[in-house]
Formats: sequence, structure tokens, C-alpha cells
Amino acid sequence: MKIHIHVGGYDLVDHVLEGIKNGSVDFTIGQNPYAQGFLTSALIYQGLEVGYPASDIDTGAELVDATNIDKVMAREQLWKEKAKEFGLG
Repeated sequence: MKIHIHVGGYDLVDHVLEGIKNGSVDFTIGQNPYAQGFLTSALIYQGLEVGYPASDIDTGAELVDATNIDKVMAREQLWKEKAKEFGLG
């Protein structure tokens, strides 16, 4: 009898994404850091500049698995390149 134990992660770090690509990890949850940073900045601006109070915003969770791993890895590569441009990578 063959038993498969599902393995998942909770971020879009390289070793987890590579694990999904090679089949050793089944899935991970992406947290949309772009929206988290952008929307936080927008909420601060609206509070300070025009007096609207901040609100809760669900930036969504993204399920990453074998069906979308190539797209996600390509997108995450863009962030690595941006980090290098700013001396962070």
C-alpha cells in the first residue's frame, strides 16, 4: 500500500516554490505582499490627508500548487529583480 502525505507551506519562499515544482511539496499559501504593502500605504494616506479612517481589507490568500506554479514563480522572480535594483537582494 502506498501512502501519500500531503506537504504544504505558508509563504512564497524559494525552497517551497521549488518543492512544488519538483513534486516534494503539494501546495503553499501566498499572502499577496504587494497588496498588503500598497493598501496599507493607501490607508495611511487616506487617514492622514483626508481624514477617512482605515478599514479592514482582505488582501486574499492564494493557493499555489502544480497547476499555477510556473506563473507564480515567474511573478516572484520579478520581485527578486526589483529587490536587486534597490540593493536589497
